[in-house]
Amino acid sequence: MDIEKFLLNPDVNDLVFEGTYNHQKIHKEKFDDRFVVIYTKTNNSYLSQNDYEVAGYLDTKDRVLYNCTYYLNELLPKEKNLIEKSSFGVLGEKLWNEIQDYIEKYSFANEEKLKDIAIEKYNHLEDYRIDSYKRDVREQFVEEMNPIIKLQKSYSSYEFTNIPEYKGHYIDVEYLNNPQKTVEKYSNKIIETIDDYRNNKEELGLELLIFRDKIEYLDIIKENKNNEFKDLYIKRNIYNSIKDIDAKTVNITIQYGDKSLTFKYEYSALKRDLTNDSKGSSGYGKAYEEVSKFIKENSQEETSRWTEEFNFSNITSITYGKNELYHYDLSSSKDKEVEEDLEIEI
Repeated sequence: MDIEKFLLNPDVNDLVFEGTYNHQKIHKEKFDDRFVVIYTKTNNSYLSQNDYEVAGYLDTKDRVLYNCTYYLNELLPKEKNLIEKSSFGVLGEKLWNEIQDYIEKYSFANEEKLKDIAIEKYNHLEDYRIDSYKRDVREQFVEEMNPIIKLQKSYSSYEFTNIPEYKGHYIDVEYLNNPQKTVEKYSNKIIETIDDYRNNKEELGLELLIFRDKIEYLDIIKENKNNEFKDLYIKRNIYNSIKDIDAKTVNITIQYGDKSLTFKYEYSALKRDLTNDSKGSSGYGKAYEEVSKFIKENSQEETSRWTEEFNFSNITSITYGKNELYHYDLSSSKDKEVEEDLEIEI
């Protein structure tokens, strides 16, 4: 009997098939009205005579074989025929995305109640956590022209992916049988979790409070009163001027006072450094000695004992080949600052 026809035949549960390297005995057991568990035993297996190992899970409704092992796979046709192959990993990702969507909708629908639960914890947030979410907003502002703040997830897929069901089956089978019910069941399990380490409703409320803070902070950056975020806007302009090119290196010109220096900079390093929450960089590779010496001699700012950073605000030009990707007139910028200072004094 053909292997696929055997797997789909509800009346035959045991057969021996000739594999590439050995004989395989295939055994099937019905799990529910939809799923069949496939077991295999090979003639050179370390397993004892009465033992089998799980070789896959067959969805007889959709004719999909999940988590098929190597030895079972060698018996199947090379091209798709009666049965399609997949894995519970792919299915689990789909399920997890739907659970996240469900919890997000729940959070916004119950926002005020959840924030009330979390307000005490929010009022005692440690400084590092506040600094962390503000840093996230600044980095997003640099990378995106129209940044949209999204609600962070305070829960983990670990809370449901490791729940074993009968004979090692997981909730993927449950999901295929009833997607909506499964999503609701495990979403609510996560929402209602309270133990010695966490209260998930409190965590959801805390993320909502931080979410609103991040939106407010982004608005402050956009308003940019008194040019408070000048360096951030410079980083953003540089990043957007270079982000779409295909290059290994670019030429950077930095200026301190009336002195300037041009050197090569690794393109990937520049993109990375711009998206870090820093005003400058010292990752100038092969040009290290030259750039370090230049900054020591010309910068009025205090430098580190171990490294000398150039500030992104001191970049006046970035070129690639014959094309100038970015230009910044440092002198006109300083003139503007002087004019603004005079206006304030008057």
